[in-house]
Amino acid sequence: MPETELERLDRVSRLLSFIPAVSGDLVAQDLKDMEEDDAPGLSAGEQLYKEHSIGGIREEVSLGFPTITRYGMNLLESFAYSRGNSLSLSCGGILAEDRKLALDYLMTLLTQIKDTTLIKRGGFRGLEYARSTAISYLRRESRSSSWEEALQRINLDFVSRNLSPGGAADLLAVTHLALSLVVL
Repeated sequence: MPETELERLDRVSRLLSFIPAVSGDLVAQDLKDMEEDDAPGLSAGEQLYKEHSIGGIREEVSLGFPTITRYGMNLLESFAYSRGNSLSLSCGGILAEDRKLALDYLMTLLTQIKDTTLIKRGGFRGLEYARSTAISYLRRESRSSSWEEALQRINLDFVSRNLSPGGAADLLAVTHLALSLVVL
């Protein structure tokens, strides 16, 4: 069992680095053969790969979740340092204990990925809009006492534009699961 939160985060990063050995290259396995296949009924992710070479979640898995290990872990490590690096004993770790941190983590992931759910719903303009909104929130509102109201406004705005950061939410869930596994 890890003794500090930073040790737990390091173990999560190492755990995620083993995923490609288990999954293999999902992009090559699932998507490469589609380049010549004009069969109807492709999923949104398959269509985005075919048209724009965006690997989506398959690429994240195949590469060991680089968005989590490069960007998400930096945020969590900074938070752990700021609170004295004490180990969180809850199953989901610091993300489960701190709602604001979990939401800031989601917004951080959103700034970094090509979220195929966002692209499907809002096109590349929707993706860029969501990214710029997340960046603006992280630079300004996340540091203010009105962060929660800002996120509520963003949520209503995204709903009105039919935008859903489903890919970023999936990565948040993967992180929560990995944090839960490491404490066991």
